[in-house]
Amino acid sequence: MAEIKLRAKQKPTWKDQIRQAVDHTMQPPYSRFSGLSRRFEAAGSQSMGAWENLTYQLLGTNYKSRGTKLGIDYEKETIFNELASRQNPIKNQPAPQTSH
Repeated sequence: MAEIKLRAKQKPTWKDQIRQAVDHTMQPPYSRFSGLSRRFEAAGSQSMGAWENLTYQLLGTNYKSRGTKLGIDYEKETIFNELASRQNPIKNQPAPQTSH
């Protein structure tokens, strides 16, 4: 109910704050999984990995939300796929064109 009231007042909800923290943490292209939890904590969110989901907690509060409740961009599979693609940047670049 509090979330609905905040939206009605056009104020960011705690879920919006978590999304912003995750977006900020994932923004640099060099983000890797190994340092991700430290970056989440510095950005104001704590990632608590589970086998099925990621759960994020807004630091300093008891507000938690699973990635599935925040949107597809915040789900475990999406986050892990993005981080995996960053592990092998050469694979993600187009093959060089040769002229004959």
